[in-house]
Amino acid sequence: MNRENKHLPSVNSRRDFLKVSSMFLASGILTQAQAKKIDIEKLFAFRKEIQSKDVKKLHLYSVNSKKLVDIEYYEHGAYISEGLEQIYKILADRRNGEIAAIDTDLIESIYKLQNKLNSSKPIEIISGYRSVASNTEMAKHNDGVAMNSYHTKGKAVDLALKGISTKEIHELATQIHVGGIGYYPESGFVHIDVGPVRNWRG
Repeated sequence: MNRENKHLPSVNSRRDFLKVSSMFLASGILTQAQAKKIDIEKLFAFRKEIQSKDVKKLHLYSVNSKKLVDIEYYEHGAYISEGLEQIYKILADRRNGEIAAIDTDLIESIYKLQNKLNSSKPIEIISGYRSVASNTEMAKHNDGVAMNSYHTKGKAVDLALKGISTKEIHELATQIHVGGIGYYPESGFVHIDVGPVRNWRG
């Protein structure tokens, strides 16, 4: 490649690149074969970048089952059934192991919170899904447990993260989550659900 090619303009997108390639092709600086080769290389890089952004993963730890998982649950614009099933299992009823589907809006809120926290440590699941029987038993001993809890619908989770204060987790949750947010500093967790927008301190 001649000297002029060392000073090719920088490009910020595929559209910019195609414009620059066309310009140099017309001027004779690049041959048609060179332009085609560079364009193909750029296209593969562009596709790889888009694909990497289209993959969603969750790093979770169940404080009850002691299971630690890295779950890829979304790729190329669609949810991965095997990944969702792993999420359902890690958020299963901690008393009887019952598994239920978890609302994808809740899963997305956990994912957004994970990104906001920007930690290598997993999000700790304190309580995910609860069967009606488990929830009823809890309500007998705890006035703060609602009989119609969103936990029984797969629409709520109580979570924490080692090294991050409950206060900080709560503040970040209020920035990214639309729904219910409960702040439990004494118990050391934050509750989020996909019910109506409301906030409380437990």
